[in-house]
Amino acid sequence: MDNEKYEKLFPDCKKAEAFDQISEMFYNRNFSSASKSEIELQMFSIYMDATIDLCRNEEDNTIDYNACSDYEMGKALGISQERIRTLKVKKQARYPKEFDWKQSLLSIKDSIRYEKEKKKIIIPTRDPNLYNEIRNFIESKGGYIEIHHSSNFIQIRPEYYFMLMYENLDENNKKRCREELIKQLQKNEKNNEIREASTPIEVLRQVTNVAKAGTDIIDFICSISSLLLSENPLALILKTVIKQCMFN
Repeated sequence: MDNEKYEKLFPDCKKAEAFDQISEMFYNRNFSSASKSEIELQMFSIYMDATIDLCRNEEDNTIDYNACSDYEMGKALGISQERIRTLKVKKQARYPKEFDWKQSLLSIKDSIRYEKEKKKIIIPTRDPNLYNEIRNFIESKGGYIEIHHSSNFIQIRPEYYFMLMYENLDENNKKRCREELIKQLQKNEKNNEIREASTPIEVLRQVTNVAKAGTDIIDFICSISSLLLSENPLALILKTVIKQCMFN
């Protein structure tokens, strides 16, 4: 790392803050017992936090993933991209830094693709912690993602993405969404039991029934776009995907 970048990352106030963090590790009856891996993780955490602050967009609080990519950080620290990716996950587990993953997802919306033939939405996730947050959210709502050897992207069916947006709506629009689902199920002569207090998993089951009946979920979402395409990150992302489908 060159001196110019070092000074940008660590002005005097951040140097003092970093020394306090390191001191806490060593001087709290732990001077000779901290392992090499613990020390490295602490140092990486300090570096990662400083990098995030430097790469953060002050207007929407999103992060420029190009500036803090695994490649760029690995080159600066002299270690492999794979090691950087592992350290990012360990750092977030040991020294968590809160971030709005929906806003982070919004920052890469132009890179999200819908593959019509596979009927899958492809979401690139250069940050492993963004990957983990999205995966946890989908799986906690009863959905799943396709696991690949690389965790650089997530591949999900449109109905699961629908549920991401559904969970981001207020109660009034959730109710309206359920009403539209019932209409679609009736049109397809499918069981339409969607209760007022349906759980996300129950709603997902009916969205899946709509898909099984032959309805394209992207088309269905377009038909109720006035409910979903409000000013929230997940809806704005889908709006980009829909436009892409229209022009392909």
